[in-house]
Amino acid sequence: MGMDRVDIQDQDQAIRHLRSLGLQVNEDVVRSVVTAIHKDEPTYRFWNEDKAGKRLCAKGTVDKIKRLYKQGLFRSYIDYLDLDRLLEHKNGDGVPSLVMTGIQSLDELTGGMNPRDLLILGGPPAIGKSIFTLNVVINVA
Repeated sequence: MGMDRVDIQDQDQAIRHLRSLGLQVNEDVVRSVVTAIHKDEPTYRFWNEDKAGKRLCAKGTVDKIKRLYKQGLFRSYIDYLDLDRLLEHKNGDGVPSLVMTGIQSLDELTGGMNPRDLLILGGPPAIGKSIFTLNVVINVA
């Protein structure tokens, strides 16, 4: 079982690392799938079509990510994402470190929000920024 020993410091290095593993999909897709695998969650939702007929990636891509994960080739990437820390529970109180928005498609895409991140939401007037934010706040509370 080969373990990778790459020091990933930023997203550009993460993307180069993923490309070196032969993954030519969006880094957000890889992050979501790796997070689900790391949390022992099912991954069929990434390649099954949703109600709108969209899918995040092909089944073959998910299978390839699973194979690479089992071979230990995502260790550096998992360290870069700091998944082990993010998925731990704080002080045993049962509150997960990653916060789910309650908006299924967003949670599937991002794997949750890190409460220590500053998230900036921008857009033109009257597009729904306040409603979106209010929905997230209500779902998180």
